[in-house]
Amino acid sequence: MALKYNPQEIERKWQEKWAADRIYEVKEDSSRPKFYALTMVV
Repeated sequence: MALKYNPQEIERKWQEKWAADRIYEVKEDSSRPKFYALTMVV
């Protein structure tokens, strides 16, 4: 286990995986009802 967390070492790997898997892509489904979601962190 690494003694220090270094995000630069793993960031590229995960960014590439997420892009390849199109993890951020939203698929519209008109058969489902629309909704509004709001998240607030205080």
